[in-house]
Amino acid sequence: MTLRMKVVAICMAVTALVVIVAGATLVGVVSNDLHDRTDRSLRQISSNFTPQIVNVLATDSRNADRAAELLGGNPARGVFRDEVVFRLGRVPDVAFAPAIGFDTVSVGGQNVRRFTREVRGNPGVANVEVFTSLEPIEDRIAFVRNRAILIGAIAVSMAGSLGAVLGRAITRPLQRLRDATRSVRGADDLRRRIDIGPSSREVGELVDVMNRMLDRLDQETARTRQSLEAARAFASDATHELRTPLTAVANNVEILLRHPELSEKERQEILEEITERQMAVTQVLGALRDLARGDLPIESDWENVDLAEVVDTAIAALPDDPTVTIELVATGEHIVNGWPDGLRIMIDNLLVNAVTHGRALDGRGRVEVRVARSRDGVVVEVLDSGLGIAKADAERLQRRYERGDSPLAGTGLGLSMVRQQVDLHRGRLEISKSYLGGARVAVTVPS
Repeated sequence: MTLRMKVVAICMAVTALVVIVAGATLVGVVSNDLHDRTDRSLRQISSNFTPQIVNVLATDSRNADRAAELLGGNPARGVFRDEVVFRLGRVPDVAFAPAIGFDTVSVGGQNVRRFTREVRGNPGVANVEVFTSLEPIEDRIAFVRNRAILIGAIAVSMAGSLGAVLGRAITRPLQRLRDATRSVRGADDLRRRIDIGPSSREVGELVDVMNRMLDRLDQETARTRQSLEAARAFASDATHELRTPLTAVANNVEILLRHPELSEKERQEILEEITERQMAVTQVLGALRDLARGDLPIESDWENVDLAEVVDTAIAALPDDPTVTIELVATGEHIVNGWPDGLRIMIDNLLVNAVTHGRALDGRGRVEVRVARSRDGVVVEVLDSGLGIAKADAERLQRRYERGDSPLAGTGLGLSMVRQQVDLHRGRLEISKSYLGGARVAVTVPS
């Protein structure tokens, strides 16, 4: 059943229920009122009978005309000791009244109302029964009932018509919503927003819900595309970065196989180069793994993280190096909401860059890490005593596989992974000169 038909059915059902209740109440009120009037009339007529009239009727029937006037044309009879003393009018042939008061008797399929009262006189107490036909009352009640049924039928029909109009008005916005929704046929249409114009609050809320659903679908589609692009980039990056060291390893292995006459010293040099290349491959693979993880974050993994604790844990995990001094300056908690693994990747790369490239000319280095709260969030500053980063190179080194002028080896992915996590957490990255003489890299993560 369509919504429009449901509205019509509901309108008709409610109207029918109201009409039935109202009609039954009206018929009941009219019936009670007419019966009460009849009973009052019978009681008034019966009260006109005085003992004197009964006595006269009992001894002289010529006073029947006088009694008929008092009865107002209603039939009546007197009963004394289970015998009829008098009859006036067309008295129904029914048994004597079982008790004093009102009762209803049926005569030939018609109902007759009777009122019985005692009248004391000579020679004793007699019962006087006054009758009246209920046919006029029942005809009147039937008339009211028929009119109520007719009016009810008209009202239900009008309710059906009104329901059809209301149903059309109610479903029109839904039809516009259906047509607008059908226009969204694929992923390329997810940026389209549904607009059906003025409508009820409920339909407007439904439109808002559907638009938010399209937003989520668009975001999920964008994430899926990003994931595919990240997978392609990962494959391309791995091919690009691993081709050179793997080729060098293959060449060195081939030299060892083809030239068994090489001296022990030459073999040792080749093996050391193979080891260096293997370590470079391992380093690149680890960086690419972290880079791929950063490209595919899971929103449900985000939680409240204490950045000061992350920095402290990352410093403790660094290999021992007596040539580098690391100092942490942080007090209290510095809570942000983010991806714990991504924040750890960011901090690890900041520290590794500072330790690797933050050495002075004498080969010794000093690194200072500060964690503090600012108006925009939590700031992590990593300062070193190295040669620093030229202002012209600051933007370039944030791209993948871009290396600085430092003679120390690197993957060219450290700052790019920091940049990746800063963007993911909608933060800010600043590179400037450190008071220690080297680079100052500051990351602000909104809290």
